[in-house]
Amino acid sequence: MTEDQISKIILDCAFKVHTKLGPGLLESAYRTCLAYELRKAGLQVEEEKALPLIYDEIKLECGYRIDMLVEDQVVIELKTVEAFTDSLKSSMIHGQNVYLRGFGSFIVKRRAEKTGRNISKNTTIIIPAHNIPSFKPAKTFVIEVKTKVK
Repeated sequence: MTEDQISKIILDCAFKVHTKLGPGLLESAYRTCLAYELRKAGLQVEEEKALPLIYDEIKLECGYRIDMLVEDQVVIELKTVEAFTDSLKSSMIHGQNVYLRGFGSFIVKRRAEKTGRNISKNTTIIIPAHNIPSFKPAKTFVIEVKTKVK
């Protein structure tokens, strides 16, 4: 099985776990559930695998552990999701769009100033111009979701 094929199964399982559990749980809960789903999908999974550091041809046991190793080919670090979202927020705060091939685009949209109505006071109000985050899924992603969601 290629890394791309493994990665696709990992993403499918990760979306399934996140959909069922939602946000806000400890990393260990997501790791355990994801490992369960990956094994159910027929993949070999090693959790909390020790990874030595090779420095100057010396193998150093530094206590580094990867969250998961799948099929001895793909490393999963669940903390990278937090790092990704922090990076995504930072980019968008600075007005930059983020494009993920095969997944979609996170775009900063500018809303123009407009007038509105405060119903409780029966007055006209000015809604200032502002930026809003927007997501546009890639065509391939939309097709996959349409054909796979049950």
